[in-house]
Amino acid sequence: MSEGKKLSKEVVVSLSEPVIFHGMIENWSVLKWELKDWSSVFGERKLPFRCGVKSCSPDPLWEGKCSKEMMTLEEFCSLKLEHTEPTEDGMKWFYFDYQQISDWTSAEINDLISIKWDAFGFPEKGAEDSTIWIGSEGAHTPCHFDTYGCNLVAQVIGTKRWILFPHEDMKDMRPTRVPYEESSVYSLWNFNCPLPSEFYSRRNCKAYIVDLKPGDVLFVPRHWWHYVESLDFSISINTWLPTNPEDDVSRLDEAFVQLLISQVSKNLSTDEKSKILNPNENDVVLFDLQHSASIISHCANNVKQFRRKCSELKEPPAKQLKMESSDQIELSSLLEMGNAKLVSSCNSEQLRSLMDTTCSCASKERHAMAMTQRQASDFNSHVKNLINAFCHPDIVAQVREKFNDVFVLDDHQTTDSETFV
Repeated sequence: MSEGKKLSKEVVVSLSEPVIFHGMIENWSVLKWELKDWSSVFGERKLPFRCGVKSCSPDPLWEGKCSKEMMTLEEFCSLKLEHTEPTEDGMKWFYFDYQQISDWTSAEINDLISIKWDAFGFPEKGAEDSTIWIGSEGAHTPCHFDTYGCNLVAQVIGTKRWILFPHEDMKDMRPTRVPYEESSVYSLWNFNCPLPSEFYSRRNCKAYIVDLKPGDVLFVPRHWWHYVESLDFSISINTWLPTNPEDDVSRLDEAFVQLLISQVSKNLSTDEKSKILNPNENDVVLFDLQHSASIISHCANNVKQFRRKCSELKEPPAKQLKMESSDQIELSSLLEMGNAKLVSSCNSEQLRSLMDTTCSCASKERHAMAMTQRQASDFNSHVKNLINAFCHPDIVAQVREKFNDVFVLDDHQTTDSETFV
């Protein structure tokens, strides 16, 4: 890429498909780091690693089913060198995931790491605005989409496989809010040990698959589903980019979901709550109805105020997507220069062929039987069904529209033409 040329933030956040960028972060010193350099950064601090097992099961391996092990990064790296042997249940993996870099490092170290997202139009974003993911082979996050913003992911060490689906594939992705985690909508698909029937049923699907290598940066569009797995020892760094006013709308939707989850979960036993809530959401049961209602009111006000402000602008927001300075470059130019590439899609048969290599289970029928038996005996199945029915993204959108009809600002005045997106 030409020295000093950068994308504008407006161009980046408006992208509607996954894009891989090459040669955009060559000034990141961490691309030249070895494992010992990362170990020295974190020093003797014990880091919380999520520990899972790559085994056959009918369900995704949710966070609540994983154990947690505390170790230094140097100790973790030694596991890599020792080539951890499989247990009776399967191969163990470890994941220091979704961790804000600044929570574990000092300001001086952040300067040393020298992470800058200026090539993508965000010069103000650095290490303190970035999240780090360190995992061993097999470490993964269940398929989901993030309710807020879009995503830039830089691969620093190793290889990570990303399997993405458009948001429009909502019905086929089998969305679930159990386990509940604010800002994440999970899929019931088990990419770690898939059933053929799940993939055969998606004859018209388009999966976007990319193996991210060191130096690559992946743009993940807003609300795109993604399953991510480390193919070997890997380190990646990401930052979330705001997409307002859409994020304000998503916060309102999440407030509706939180209201129902908090009320449904209050009288459940500790064991039952553990099956409904992600481990980081246990406090949601403390929210009373008044608290949840005030959050909804606050989010609704933010949406209306933003849209009222936009209606007062002389130029529509779309016209603001323009080059602001001479050092900015269009995406088309990067595509021509080879610094950017659209992630290609594959059909359901190609996806199934890939998935068949991820699990060595000899009997997929056994999984289907286990799924049926589990559903029949699961005491909480009716609670999960209730949550997923009321909290399905399509239903929440309808609730938002109806709420808009009856919602009134604190001054009891509203504009008839205002509606939520």
